[in-house]
Amino acid sequence: MDPFYVDNQHDSSIAFEPLQAMLAQLLQDGLARREHDIITWLQQHDVLRSDVLQDALTLFRCHFIIMHCLYRLQAQWLSEGSAWLEISALHIQRQPLDSKHQTHRRQVVHSDVNPLAQYYLDLTQLATTKEDVEELIFSFWRQMANKDYRQADLDLLQLPANANKNEIRQRYRLLAMQCHPDRGGDTEYFQQLTSAYQRLRNRT
Repeated sequence: MDPFYVDNQHDSSIAFEPLQAMLAQLLQDGLARREHDIITWLQQHDVLRSDVLQDALTLFRCHFIIMHCLYRLQAQWLSEGSAWLEISALHIQRQPLDSKHQTHRRQVVHSDVNPLAQYYLDLTQLATTKEDVEELIFSFWRQMANKDYRQADLDLLQLPANANKNEIRQRYRLLAMQCHPDRGGDTEYFQQLTSAYQRLRNRT
């Protein structure tokens, strides 16, 4: 399903220029907005379907098209020298153009050195399938789970979050020697310690 309302009897491709113009009008006041605020605003103006957030693929396409237009708008305003457009999912804001933003000119206009702009300006990404989107979501949560496990494993080894591989190995050897079952230590704790060390060693 296309996230945007289109006339299926005619050309069903997205008309980016009108959408970009609408976003420019919305952001003209300089207020900071979240991507969700923009989606809600577009729904209120009957540009986006009301069920756009209920399907993974539709949500992905909605997000991609909005970001595509925002990066086009960013490049346009920067090339005109009229404004800088800050872009992130939680902070989208038109800002006065000053000297620090001028350093971004080459990165924004030449998207080959700006990975995010390069991705969102590449319309072939719209061909991403539902299976691909679901794998992206799964990978994201898998990475988040790995991060959670890492912190729990480091806590078990009584190490700080920035511990390096050598510190992890030394701490494990010390604790393992202290709690080894052959030395009268707790078998369950020793097994937990060893599992934590193996996970940290594989990820560090």
